[in-house]
Amino acid sequence: LEALGIPAEEEEVVTSGWAAAQHLQSLPEKVGKVFVIGSKGLVEELQEGGFECVTWEEGMDEQGFLLAQQQLDPRINVVVSGWDVNFSWAKMSLAALYLQEGAHFVATNPDVANRVGKGLMPENGAQVAALKAITGRDPQVVGKPSPVLIQTLMDKFSLSKERTLMVGDRLDTDIEFGRRGGLGTALVLTGVSSRQDLQDVQHLRSMQRYPDFVLETLNDLVEGGGGG
Repeated sequence: LEALGIPAEEEEVVTSGWAAAQHLQSLPEKVGKVFVIGSKGLVEELQEGGFECVTWEEGMDEQGFLLAQQQLDPRINVVVSGWDVNFSWAKMSLAALYLQEGAHFVATNPDVANRVGKGLMPENGAQVAALKAITGRDPQVVGKPSPVLIQTLMDKFSLSKERTLMVGDRLDTDIEFGRRGGLGTALVLTGVSSRQDLQDVQHLRSMQRYPDFVLETLNDLVEGGGGG
């Protein structure tokens, strides 16, 4: 951001992990321990929020998995799923078992895929879909496009919706997030969504996914370019 001439401080960067911690802090029931599928950064965000986290230890042998499966920790009453490049059958199995025991189900984001190079690769939404298929449970999504997050951000940074622009590369999360929250929106064409995805205008408007502006790159935002 600073390289583009946009001043930014570390505390101004908000992640879906932070949103997950905020959500857990708002729950009426006491959170015991949290089983986490996700990155080290997600675990750290939850720990900073005051939560004890449990993760599947990579490299644990079959005997260790069977023991964990047979002796579920009764203090774990929350499962948080975030994008995990090491997502595995073992992680999915343990998370599904805790969800079947009634654990609260949280997803940091619903993105099914993310663009890596020339193709799309699985994201957290694909992991969540697998857990839902097994358990029949729908998660509480705490990141984009959750409208709850919009108000949290407005309050945290004392922002005005009239002076805030949501910029992102996805119609189904970023633009919908801004639209549902009453913000102006700008789609940048350097990520997942393309101009081809904008063809069905009527459908996108009905889904609150049509942007106010379309930018080729973030440079257009700084330079005042872009087209509606």
